[in-house]
Amino acid sequence: MGDVIELKGRKSIESSSEKEFKRTPILDITEIREKQIQQERRVARRTVIDGFIGFSVVIPGRGLLKVNLFDVSKGGLSFDINIESGHFREGEEVAVRFYFSQTMYFPIVVKITSCRIFHEEGFARHGANFISELTDKTVLEHFVNFIESVSLSLKKDNGDLFINEFGG
Repeated sequence: MGDVIELKGRKSIESSSEKEFKRTPILDITEIREKQIQQERRVARRTVIDGFIGFSVVIPGRGLLKVNLFDVSKGGLSFDINIESGHFREGEEVAVRFYFSQTMYFPIVVKITSCRIFHEEGFARHGANFISELTDKTVLEHFVNFIESVSLSLKKDNGDLFINEFGG
């Protein structure tokens, strides 16, 4: 066995990078990973809505303004208003309505937390938190759960033909 190299007699040599590695403390990333998972869950729990339900804001002394509800979560919602219609400012409390039919709605009050204007697209996106003391918490929780559950099964109608009778 003349081709075999004997390793037992060789001296172990540490390189400078190995010495540094041995002195470097091990970082426990469990807490960091948990925070990241929680953040991802918050993002995932946000339900994007596209015309799924009627949504209006109450403009005091003027009436209702139909706006586009963008998303909803347990803590709040976001909606878009056409730039020409105006926009709310951070800190404003706004009465809003979720419409289930032409006449039946669920009223809540939100506090505007952000407003970003998208000039090229022509709208202002508002972020808002639910004001819990002015809204029935149980109803709101069930409502958000309903929106989240139903949105997972929604299908898009790509122009299916509606008929008035089936002639059966």
